[in-house]
Amino acid sequence: MRQKTYRIILVFLALSLALGCGGPLRYSQVSPDAAEFHPESIAVLSVSAGAFPEAQGKVEGILARALAKKKWLKKVIQPEQLAAAVEKDPALKKDIADYLEKLRTVSFSDPDISKRIGDALGIQTFMVGQVELWHYAEVGDKKQATVAFELKLVNTDTGKILWRVNHSKVEEYMLLKPGLLGMAENLADEMIDRMPH
Repeated sequence: MRQKTYRIILVFLALSLALGCGGPLRYSQVSPDAAEFHPESIAVLSVSAGAFPEAQGKVEGILARALAKKKWLKKVIQPEQLAAAVEKDPALKKDIADYLEKLRTVSFSDPDISKRIGDALGIQTFMVGQVELWHYAEVGDKKQATVAFELKLVNTDTGKILWRVNHSKVEEYMLLKPGLLGMAENLADEMIDRMPH
């Protein structure tokens, strides 16, 4: 009887894990242009931490590692490589700052600037984004850890945004807080799994 109970519990846990993973993204919009675009190179330009300074500078590396793990792309520029390229090239630094400012203030993905960034870095696409949530909170009588990102994938030649995605990961806890970095890594993997390539 005890062995049967253990089996039922194991089956229930396996089903819970299977259903809890790989569900639909909270929001995903794929441009029709993405179907014919198969980039071989990418950089994660910037992920603004916004109201969550504790996430500043962490998400770019998490996303770059998630992209590299997939082995879809021949070249994934890591944050350290991007920082070194920007340090050596003031024009590239200005172009990235100008591109991000236009995207943030007027929602315009400037094709001329994106082309210059792509040429300078030798990449066909780049990713930009924002941390929407990165915190622990009490919701009613439950304690929750939440991480959420919004990402955009940009074709450097045209400046077109090929993919917009928004997703979150929430874990309830009682005493031990889940690590937000680990949650962010899992979230990045889930999002990159669905990236058009």
